[in-house]
Amino acid sequence: MQMGEQLVETTSTLISNTKHDVHMFAVVRVKVAGIKAANQVEAIKVAGAMIDFHALFESCALPSVECVEFAEEFSHYLVDEVDDLEYNETRWYKDGADDIVMADNSGR
Repeated sequence: MQMGEQLVETTSTLISNTKHDVHMFAVVRVKVAGIKAANQVEAIKVAGAMIDFHALFESCALPSVECVEFAEEFSHYLVDEVDDLEYNETRWYKDGADDIVMADNSGR
């Protein structure tokens, strides 16, 4: 056995006997339906105020998951208008910005 092979074998043995806690930070999509508001930006604000994201994410439904918590991160928003079946009024917004990132799903 050469030195490189011994290192790989030793490393594999160490890895297989070592436990790790892995924290995965994920941005997830939460749909809040039927928000009545004067405009889309206001709808984002109303929807955000309705949800306790800490309570939503602080549950451990899987036995291998020890802890889940809300990381207080939003990357963007997608707003659909309920009766707009063609998604003509669909808009994307960046977090913290009231301006539209992309006009609609067609890229206009």
